[in-house]
Amino acid sequence: MNRLRMIWCAIGCILIGGNLSLLIAQDTVSLADRGNYYEVTLDYTTGASHYAMGQQLMKKILLAVPNFEQLMDSYIAELVPDQTTYNIMLGRVADIKPQIPQDYQDEIDGMASRLSGGSVNTRNDGKLSKNELYELELFTDVGRSTQCSGISVYGPRSATGNTMTARVLDWYDGANHQLAQIQAVTTIKNGNMSVCTIGYLSVLGIITGFNDNGVFAGILDSPTGAAYSSSGKRSYIWDLRYALEHDSTAADVGAYMSDPSRSYTYNHLILLSDSHTSKVLENNFSRSGTNIHRALRSDTSSLNPGITWGFSNAVAAVNAFLLAGNCDNYTGILSNTQRWSSIKSQFQLCGDTVSLAELKQIASFDHGVVPQSQSAGNIYNSGTQQIVIFQPDIFHLEIAFKPKSGILPVNPLFEDISVSFVSNPTSVPKSNAVIPVSCMLEQNYPNPFNPSTTISFSVSNKNYVSLRIYNILGQEVADIFEGDLPAGKYTRQWNAGTIPSGVYFCRLTAGASTATKKLILLK
Repeated sequence: MNRLRMIWCAIGCILIGGNLSLLIAQDTVSLADRGNYYEVTLDYTTGASHYAMGQQLMKKILLAVPNFEQLMDSYIAELVPDQTTYNIMLGRVADIKPQIPQDYQDEIDGMASRLSGGSVNTRNDGKLSKNELYELELFTDVGRSTQCSGISVYGPRSATGNTMTARVLDWYDGANHQLAQIQAVTTIKNGNMSVCTIGYLSVLGIITGFNDNGVFAGILDSPTGAAYSSSGKRSYIWDLRYALEHDSTAADVGAYMSDPSRSYTYNHLILLSDSHTSKVLENNFSRSGTNIHRALRSDTSSLNPGITWGFSNAVAAVNAFLLAGNCDNYTGILSNTQRWSSIKSQFQLCGDTVSLAELKQIASFDHGVVPQSQSAGNIYNSGTQQIVIFQPDIFHLEIAFKPKSGILPVNPLFEDISVSFVSNPTSVPKSNAVIPVSCMLEQNYPNPFNPSTTISFSVSNKNYVSLRIYNILGQEVADIFEGDLPAGKYTRQWNAGTIPSGVYFCRLTAGASTATKKLILLK
């Protein structure tokens, strides 16, 4: 009987062309349209290969966005306006591609196998070739990203006592707002190497993201005018993914990304934070400045002449190096000097501590009725694509996305994003971490409510469970349940009769797994 079963198994493999990993991958990718963004999950715990995962991902992208190839091909054509520049870009791709870790190349190759362009590179033909997909995946390395900013508070500066980080992504999204059509939050489940990347469909390097230890990273360009060279260079967004998959602190990620053995095409910054601290990596390798730095900048670091900070337990970043002796690409650049001034003035208004609401206000600051230019000191500006807010202690994630219409609202509209993986970053070292007990917290009903609402949740197996309510300052206002529960689905009522109107957060904890939902009390 065992031999017969093995024979049938072998026949099955032959019938599907030997691609057993593709068969495994059929249920390893989920993709859902959430309005302003797509929610994507890649589940490597199923045993799927990276190539099969890429195939399945692109299959679902093309089902959800049938004109994906046309959107991205037209975007490339805008950024690469002639055939000469197009050829130069593909040459840069060829230089950098060999240094991408093989597993990641396999993901990209798997995605490319589903595209109609194949191996034929033709500019502006409405199709994507394999090399054009690589160009999109390496755009921060072969082209140039535009301007961004970031702010992070921790310890006594944070009103919650815990780290809170805001990251503003400012990119050109195309004449027809192509990028706004494909914004995505992608969770890559891979045991204790899980990460969440915030950006765009198919882009699996890290533009903005965090890992299951709560280490957050967001990239920022920092141009110095240095000559471009791609020979032997690496991709920093793909190296950043590798670092987040393997490291458990912001310092470790910073050390990996600043290692002299890793050289990149463009100077850049990385805003880094974890549950204990926040830093800015100044990755300058252009040979300009009196004291070249590939180093972490902290709240107490000495800065170049004429640049001041003055806020303990907080860091911020615009598109400039600030460390003393580093290249001065700050002075005289209005988009940098004015935004830096705006961030400092907004910090001063907050006093000694910064609440979550105040952090969002800083990241949303602009001078006008509608978002305008960076050079006027606007943090929320005409180029803003996403504003990301992250709290690693409770894995709370909020994002304001540029609407698909391309029209930015007067004030950014933040959405609560449920993260598919959560592990406790303070539990055990990553090398000894266990896959957390899964739990699911449903949206309360009704919401908004007054004064009572029903909260439903489930746990996958017996564990110690707590269900608590917090205000926007992170202060606990209600303890709804605490104790051991067997696997199953449960409902609890919360009567907020004595609680004032406002936004609250319900947090479910089951073992090392947590989930959070936003509740709105209107009286």
